[in-house]
Amino acid sequence: MEIYHRAKRALSILLPAILLFACGNTNFENTRNESGIDAGKRAYEALCVSCHGVKGEGLGSSALPAIDPTRSTYGGKTLAAFIEANMQRGITCRGDCAENVAAYIRTWERSDGDDNSGNDDSGDGGSDGGSDSGNDGGSSGGDVDSLNGDAGRGAELFVAKNCQTCHGEQGGGLYPLVADRPAYAHSSAPALSMSLPEYIDSYMGPGNAPKCQQQCAADVAAFIETWVTDDGSGGDSGGDSGGDSGGDSGGDSGGDSGGDSGGDSGGDSGGDSGGDSGGDSGGDSGGDSGGDSGGDSGGDSGGDSGGDSGGDSGGEPNAANGKLLYENVQLSCSGCHGADGTAQLPNVPNLDPFKAVYQHSSAPGETYSLADYIDLYMPTTPTLCDEACARDIAAYIQSWRPDDTGVACAPSEVNYGRRQMRLLTQSEYEATLYDLLGYTVVSNARGVPADTLVEGFSNQTQTSVTQAYMDAYMSIADSAVAFAEQDGFAGVTDCEGLSNTACAQAFVNDFAWKAYRRPLTDDEKARFQVFFSPTYSGGSNAEGIKAALRAAITSPYFLYRFEMGEPVTALRDRVSNGDKSYQPGDIGYTLTAEGMGATGDYKTLSNSNNNWGRYMESANYYQYSGSDLIMVTAKANPVNDDYPTLRLSAYNNAFDLRVTLDSSLEKTYVFVLEGPDAPTPDVHGVYVQFLQEGVGSIDIKQIDFAPAIEVEQPEPPEELDDDAYVLTQHEIASFLSYTYTGTMPDAELFAAAANNELVTDAQLEYQIARLLQTETARHHFGEFAAQWLATDNVLSAAKDAELYPKFTTGIRKLMAQEVREIFRHVMFDGEQPVSNLYSNFTFLNQELAAFYGIEGVSSNEFSKVSELANRGGILTSGAFMAGFAHEQETSPIKRAVAVRERLLCHTVPPMPTDIDAAREDVAEQLEAYIEQQGSITNRERYAFLTKDEPCSACHDEIINPHGFGMENFDAVGLLRSHGVNGKIIDASGALIGTETMTDGNQISFTGARSLSDELMTLPATQTCLAEKGFRFVMGTGHNWFDHVAENAPELEPDEKAGYQCGIDQMVSSMSANNLNPRAAFRELGVSDFVRYRKQR
Repeated sequence: MEIYHRAKRALSILLPAILLFACGNTNFENTRNESGIDAGKRAYEALCVSCHGVKGEGLGSSALPAIDPTRSTYGGKTLAAFIEANMQRGITCRGDCAENVAAYIRTWERSDGDDNSGNDDSGDGGSDGGSDSGNDGGSSGGDVDSLNGDAGRGAELFVAKNCQTCHGEQGGGLYPLVADRPAYAHSSAPALSMSLPEYIDSYMGPGNAPKCQQQCAADVAAFIETWVTDDGSGGDSGGDSGGDSGGDSGGDSGGDSGGDSGGDSGGDSGGDSGGDSGGDSGGDSGGDSGGDSGGDSGGDSGGDSGGDSGGDSGGEPNAANGKLLYENVQLSCSGCHGADGTAQLPNVPNLDPFKAVYQHSSAPGETYSLADYIDLYMPTTPTLCDEACARDIAAYIQSWRPDDTGVACAPSEVNYGRRQMRLLTQSEYEATLYDLLGYTVVSNARGVPADTLVEGFSNQTQTSVTQAYMDAYMSIADSAVAFAEQDGFAGVTDCEGLSNTACAQAFVNDFAWKAYRRPLTDDEKARFQVFFSPTYSGGSNAEGIKAALRAAITSPYFLYRFEMGEPVTALRDRVSNGDKSYQPGDIGYTLTAEGMGATGDYKTLSNSNNNWGRYMESANYYQYSGSDLIMVTAKANPVNDDYPTLRLSAYNNAFDLRVTLDSSLEKTYVFVLEGPDAPTPDVHGVYVQFLQEGVGSIDIKQIDFAPAIEVEQPEPPEELDDDAYVLTQHEIASFLSYTYTGTMPDAELFAAAANNELVTDAQLEYQIARLLQTETARHHFGEFAAQWLATDNVLSAAKDAELYPKFTTGIRKLMAQEVREIFRHVMFDGEQPVSNLYSNFTFLNQELAAFYGIEGVSSNEFSKVSELANRGGILTSGAFMAGFAHEQETSPIKRAVAVRERLLCHTVPPMPTDIDAAREDVAEQLEAYIEQQGSITNRERYAFLTKDEPCSACHDEIINPHGFGMENFDAVGLLRSHGVNGKIIDASGALIGTETMTDGNQISFTGARSLSDELMTLPATQTCLAEKGFRFVMGTGHNWFDHVAENAPELEPDEKAGYQCGIDQMVSSMSANNLNPRAAFRELGVSDFVRYRKQR
């Protein structure tokens, strides 16, 4: 709302000049000057019609007041004087403007013989002023107190006359009624005491509401007096902020000493008890917030026990009462925001009943519910609507939501992301190769196709590996393998002195799983062993490593990030079935083929010699723990594709286990020996026997003995749907690593995954916090900023070298670096708010500072330069201004759209596809115009080109006004006062639509630095950062994958709802941490939709 107030202040400065220019200087109170009337009509339609109606009819019986054009005076003033004194609700209309509006209103004089044009103070008893031709507006004469009131009839009239609109069904509305109050006084005559019937007869109903006189007044008073309780407490013991029941509840917010029927929202000094926001000079004893001399002893600005504007502050929200409050003229909710939340006045935002979080520019680190926001900041005089009032109005606004909200966020539900495989981006590919092998490559220079861009971000979720990709990947793999070989495969494995088979095992154990970023399956291990066989390696370990390495770094498991997960049903079955998973502890003993009596690499078991056994004396071999693994590395020699079975007999036949071999390559087969009932070893120890059964033979390479360490199998949360998937621990490790550092997991993250330590929120938060402290994270999020803002455009933007000779390749690179440094500083150095991205500091080195004309920077390294007058922040960075500009001149359109879409997350409609002919026509018109007018500014050129439909539909408000306000920066990001053609530039601008493009908010500014100051205060910039960060991390937006591409994946309704929850939580986390961006990204990493996925 600070934006709203600022816009109103700006309008109060700008509109008088506009209107005075249009209105002229003639006195229209006594004469009719046609040009003045026309000017008055224009001013009335611009400033008055939204409250008073097209011809003064008002907008409802008790909402916004009607105007009687026949009255000669208003509150003792001429109509023009009354407008000048009172009709300045945020928009100024004085002097000639007021005169002209009054003259226009006088043209409405009625032709029905209505003779109510006399002085309002003499003919209407100070109440109606003749606004209702069927009522004289004052007391009808006679002693109303002598009439017998009928409470039953009064109850009917109370409803028929709409009394409950302001006073509530039992007097507990916005203006509570004190049923047993002995005397009443009107602010226009504070010394005149009267009874309740007399007061109603003289002053009710207010404004243009139906009058209630004589018998009506007696009946309604009788009905009100029935509310007195047995103990005589008489309803509401205290006053209220808007005055009490004696007042004119629908009356003028400023009061009206004569109680005029027009009930103008400005009112005047003698307002009624119903609610002068500024208080009355002598109002009734229940008192307005300004206080009265004859106030009730219990009267105060807030009222008390149920006497306040919204009722009992501890009660449940009452949407029905909220409707009455929303429509009440004193609060002006509907007058400004419209009956259905569609704003009726300029610079007033529309209301979104789905919006959950509100922020105010005066407290940028705080978030509020709608009720709290109204309580603190609404209306412009917040004391008019207390906590209970705000609660009820919020309930009413939220009642506008349709029954089926479709995509509303439900924080209590599990939110699911989508299963996906993401091809590594160029930067991820380069970083992963470097971390894995120490090899540096510039992938685009080696032919890797450019990243797919979706909504400005590198996004490979839908990218397929084409032949161009594979050719480049294979070429780079060859170079990487050669690099590793030159270094003796130091970063891969050490096979010095090992056999081919042992080297293969070492490669699998030391390197292959890191390349895949997860443990390998047995089949994958076997496939790598093939490369070390003589057929592939010629018996050379080096050749085997080279072949295996090449295969590893061109595998899909290296080139893709996998976020597929395991089916939740399979996980549940595994747990419910009691299936256990083990990993070996420290190897206690290794039995080689030689130790089994073989003379070669293998101990062969066949039909002719099908068993081998040994007593495993505890002292010399291995001591059983009662839960052990026996791991046999062997290969099968099948017959006609029939494979033999390996049988293990142990613990003196207490265990009799079998496994059928399934590979003719070396593979490790695991036997689990577990059970407290195992017999005690005899004097010879425990006998272990291996037998070959079936056809073929078995070659045993070695047998390892180790304790069995049970791997905990956490059961998936009960609330997960049966069709859900849970990311594996290693998939989560990769997600965290690429999200926060842009590369593969480090050793600590791999270890956490292996130990199931990436399960709880606390475990994830620890790893996220750790990763964010790394220098790699700073670099990674600098790249996020560059993609978000598209500031690397500056590296390739075409520029006129003759016009800008100092705009070198080096300067372009320094500009791109400047943006990264600003973002890194705000995100990582302390707890700085998002708004600092738009502050008046930047990061420069000596060369870039000299280009900008900034003195005092001497280092070649970037350092912070603060308190800049016309520069600073991401908006005024050279990369932003030069990147969104043309070869010679600026592009106000490109800059404006970039502000909308990248900084505020507004979706600007695409350019129409059928405008080529229109563009040609307007270009010809522009040439003719320039021939007539001479040279014009860049601003004038774009204004001319976009002035007509269909262009004007977007350019008039959505694009041009704020695009023109950045014209003080030239096409290479330097400040300027003149355009390329020497014309003085005009950098005045306005951002029309701040939270949304159509919310009616308007901010005026001059120059890009001024616009940046305004952006600092907008909640939309905070939410937009969260939305852009979400897309960068998740590979999709929260509302759509790609709003441009026709074949883009569609997001499911529940998916959108879940992602919206994520955005809300990111913003909330920022708000709790001084609006620091780091908090938003920390929150995102522990979201449900990261860990839990569905097939979409």
